[in-house]
Amino acid sequence: MAATATESAVTGKLIAFMRERFIPEEFRESFDEDTKLLELGVLDSLNAARLLNFIRSDLGVGLPSSAIDSDTFQDVRHLAAAVCAVQPDGAAAQARATDRTRAPAPPPAPAAPKESRA
Repeated sequence: MAATATESAVTGKLIAFMRERFIPEEFRESFDEDTKLLELGVLDSLNAARLLNFIRSDLGVGLPSSAIDSDTFQDVRHLAAAVCAVQPDGAAAQARATDRTRAPAPPPAPAAPKESRA
């Protein structure tokens, strides 16, 4: 079964993130979506926390606690599928990504004071 474009994009981002931060330089080229993350010790508890933070902050997806298990984290392919399964629809994700590149909206103007009747 071929991955969707969204799964392919998520897979690419996850691989790039992990190669840069978790994989020793001599193994980076061979690291791919089928590398066994837990068996090879790629993910310890600290790296798992860093990875979840990346998924939340950069991909805009918070994985539910029910998805945080050894099946999901066995390799990048399974992790990308889990991210895509809870990912908001494309339009909402695109809007959120666009919002991150814009300057924050100014705060609302203060309300005019009410006149008191004495």
